[in-house]
Amino acid sequence: MAKLNFFSLLQKLEPEEIAGFHKYLKQIQGKNSVSVRVFEYYRKFHPDFSDQKKMNVEYAAEKIFPKPLSEKRTQRPNLPNTFSDLFKLLKEYLIIDSVRKDEKNAELIWLDFLYKRRLASFFSSQTDSIYGKIRQEAVQLSEANQRYLGLLSAFQFQNLALQTQSPPIQAMQQCLDALRTYQEMWLEKMECQLVNARKVRPDAIAKQSDMVAMPTELRDIYRMIHQMILNEDESLFNRLVRK
Repeated sequence: MAKLNFFSLLQKLEPEEIAGFHKYLKQIQGKNSVSVRVFEYYRKFHPDFSDQKKMNVEYAAEKIFPKPLSEKRTQRPNLPNTFSDLFKLLKEYLIIDSVRKDEKNAELIWLDFLYKRRLASFFSSQTDSIYGKIRQEAVQLSEANQRYLGLLSAFQFQNLALQTQSPPIQAMQQCLDALRTYQEMWLEKMECQLVNARKVRPDAIAKQSDMVAMPTELRDIYRMIHQMILNEDESLFNRLVRK
């Protein structure tokens, strides 16, 4: 399975991505490591990997490791284990490469890091800067841009909410509206896909026992907090304390 997963993923990569992974692999594992030697052998058959004889694990092991690695170790490395390692490293590389290439995703990850580490002043200045930049740009009506603006608005809302002495209500509402727009768009898309799926399988009805129960406790707590703040209801506060 590890071999299948690795080559299925590798098959979808462009030559420059293959070269990038090779460079990354040598940096992480060392240029003479087992993983690098195995990858260097198999990359020659990219992208179709159709030569069954040379792709065979036993055949490949003979070619990659023609002699014992040392006097103490006379057996060749276990290639299935190596494929498992290579798959994990390739996944890791593609995630890092994706963040490096996509400035917007990188910015969201950066803000999330600052927020979780409670670097309040740094989080505030960075969020203000990034949010101000995207608001000034002409945001095209695309799914990717709507997602970015929605998630970025969530960070900016938290940034504004930190201004407890004089919270900027209008700006906070603007952030909330942007996030809702993204959520509604995404939910509408899912509804369309579900309606289409029901047309394909009109007799398929989900059984209650087959449905996965989603955790709602945290959502319910926030709803209670909302009502408590809105109505100044002491009984809701007592219920929250008991939870």
